[in-house]
Amino acid sequence: MLNFEKHHAGLKVLSSRLKKLENLDLSGNQCNDSIFSSLSGFSSLKYLNLSENLLTGSSTGINSKLHSLKKIEDFIST
Repeated sequence: MLNFEKHHAGLKVLSSRLKKLENLDLSGNQCNDSIFSSLSGFSSLKYLNLSENLLTGSSTGINSKLHSLKKIEDFIST
């Protein structure tokens, strides 16, 4: 398990290098809502799994930033 909360800059670098990435699974990584700003660079992303994280549901327009996104798995963890 990686703690992406400490590696937002790393996600931004990855998004600049993986422009054609379509599937991203960040489940079980203790991410909170601040992760959304780091995901905006994944412009080809179609499927995103954020299950088992610390999200509250305030995505602040993630769908408008990720135009190709078709499905978010378990968006709000309970």
